[in-house]
Amino acid sequence: GLWSRPVVGSAHIVLLPNDYAASPATVLDPFTGSRSGFFALPEHVGEPDIAGAWIEGERLILPSFPKSSNAGERDCVSAWELDTCKRAWHVWGDAGRSFDSIARCGERTYLVHLPSSVALRGVSGMVQELDTRIGAVRRIQNVNIDVDDVLVGLPRHSVVELGGPYLFLRSPSSDGAETVFRAILLPFGERWSCRIKVAPTQFYATGAMNLPVLSQTSAVLAYTRLPRGRGLTGTPETKLLVIDRENGTYEESQLPPELGSAEALQLATLDAALWIAGTNLLMTRSKP
Repeated sequence: GLWSRPVVGSAHIVLLPNDYAASPATVLDPFTGSRSGFFALPEHVGEPDIAGAWIEGERLILPSFPKSSNAGERDCVSAWELDTCKRAWHVWGDAGRSFDSIARCGERTYLVHLPSSVALRGVSGMVQELDTRIGAVRRIQNVNIDVDDVLVGLPRHSVVELGGPYLFLRSPSSDGAETVFRAILLPFGERWSCRIKVAPTQFYATGAMNLPVLSQTSAVLAYTRLPRGRGLTGTPETKLLVIDRENGTYEESQLPPELGSAEALQLATLDAALWIAGTNLLMTRSKP
């Protein structure tokens, strides 16, 4: 079809086209369906950008994730006034960093940048808070993302709604034998870290980790650990990791194999209970 997806707000609907270069975005009145305006999208817009777009107030917020075919494009995100169909502001990226993803928490928006493959030595990734009213950005202090760090639950080139004000990273320990989980309390900075006796290669082999689920006191995540050795003849083990939100202390327990691997699990908290839905089993755990 002509349209890729509608972006719905309280006072506007924006129809974003499939053929971004040839067709304009169309603004509709949600109550009458009549067209109130249209505007041309930037030439560098792609599918991940369209998928991540949202309406905030009277503006369309449009990310611009890196494209290999247009390395010179430096916009990270732009905003379009839907009453006038004119660009309100745009945020430029950094030549030494790669714009990776957007994390949203309530009314706050954060831009995540990773070290670029051509970055100068000593240039680390960072997290910026974006003021969507005026397009201003502020770097979150005490947050440095290295080339070996992995974002937990944030796929590349995506916009993710966080369940609470925490962003998690996992990193190899200094000796490479264990994994360090780091918690960034948004918008303040890194809060704590904890060291898990699992080699980073174990996580690489089992795929991306899901976004941690937050309760009032804990951050809960699951991972699948593959058996060691060349033959990998043992049975994979899926573990539940419950980390205290205040200080990073944790408890670990093994989940039944009927639940399946960690990437297929669905975790949810309700009052003082944790619900875990897997391939062939649904179970609850109290006091997550």
